[in-house]
Amino acid sequence: MNNILTTRLVLTFSAGTDEDGGMITRTRSFSNVDMESQEAQLNVVAEGLVSLQSLPLHAAEVNRTYALNSEWEVV
Repeated sequence: MNNILTTRLVLTFSAGTDEDGGMITRTRSFSNVDMESQEAQLNVVAEGLVSLQSLPLHAAEVNRTYALNSEWEVV
């Protein structure tokens, strides 16, 4: 599917636990990611960004938004 509108890299870090034992997380989102970036390329970028953080990585995600109709555009 080549109707990608946006790509976002989202890194979630573990920031400890609360008084009930639940995980506390901190999220960093990176917009304006090249829409044609491959997962392997984004993984390399994520690893580099994680190395600059003081918190341990909990999850890394790539969120892509697609147009259902090729005639639709971003406004």
